[in-house]
Amino acid sequence: MSLGKNFRLPTDCKPVRYSAHLAPDLAKGTFEGRMELEVRLQSPRREIHLHGIGLNVTRARARVQDRAVKAAIGADAESETITLRFEEELPPGNAMLDLAWNGSFSPGLRGLYRAGPLAVTQFEAADARRVFPCFDEPAFKARWNLQLVGLPDGVTALSNGAVIKDQKEPGGGRTVQFAETPPLSSYLVAICIGELASSPERKARAYPVRT
Repeated sequence: MSLGKNFRLPTDCKPVRYSAHLAPDLAKGTFEGRMELEVRLQSPRREIHLHGIGLNVTRARARVQDRAVKAAIGADAESETITLRFEEELPPGNAMLDLAWNGSFSPGLRGLYRAGPLAVTQFEAADARRVFPCFDEPAFKARWNLQLVGLPDGVTALSNGAVIKDQKEPGGGRTVQFAETPPLSSYLVAICIGELASSPERKARAYPVRT
């Protein structure tokens, strides 16, 4: 049954922290993602709704009280939502959702797309859901820990937080990890990947600035 295009996410389940790994393939224009999403349940729930459009979710389960609870995955294109139906009811309190998915770059200026030689995001007003299963409404604020994996040599990766790790992986490619953000609405998350050059870093008050 369709939830309808005006469907809003229930407010008794809220995000606390996204810990996301995103592997964009710049040549193919595709990406794979996995994420641990900490949520806070105000009441028992058998279902959790997230926003997501154009994403193929391949794994969904919850970790609650040191045990894993599997979920069936449903998608509704009209409401741009993903519904996780768990094998048993989740109790009130914090739970950790373990998700994996894949998708493609967007053809227009929404979600993750190509801008000349760059791969960039435009999530405002409601397009983070094209890259991450998430609570994609401004009222839902959470901290974001983001890693970009499998990046080729020679590209620079930027996001909201400062780069705290940039290392080559044994199997090839690079992993770039960004510092955790303050609580943000999902539309404020940003990514830019490409061959970039900048001026030396300087400080504006306490903040680093490069142009």
